[in-house]
Amino acid sequence: MIQLGEYTFQIADTDALREALHRLRYQVYVEEYGFEKAADHPDGLEKDALDSHAIPLVALDRKGRVVGTARLIRRSPLGFPALGFADADKRAAYEAPAR
Repeated sequence: MIQLGEYTFQIADTDALREALHRLRYQVYVEEYGFEKAADHPDGLEKDALDSHAIPLVALDRKGRVVGTARLIRRSPLGFPALGFADADKRAAYEAPAR
């Protein structure tokens, strides 16, 4: 756990923190930016195949609310997402579906 100013950064090591981070990702990627369809996430949680290969991190405000997320993606059969963007054949696996 790291405290920087008014924020605490830590690994999302509980079910409650992981649910809160997936809910925040939904708010950002579905509701705010429209990168993904709400119908693809009926539970209001944005998840993907890389989650099982990642270390989830959260930023908490002074009240303990999740206000930011990041993840460290480990080596996996899925590869590293940024490399997929450089390879046109792999890019489609990481692109949001057409709206």
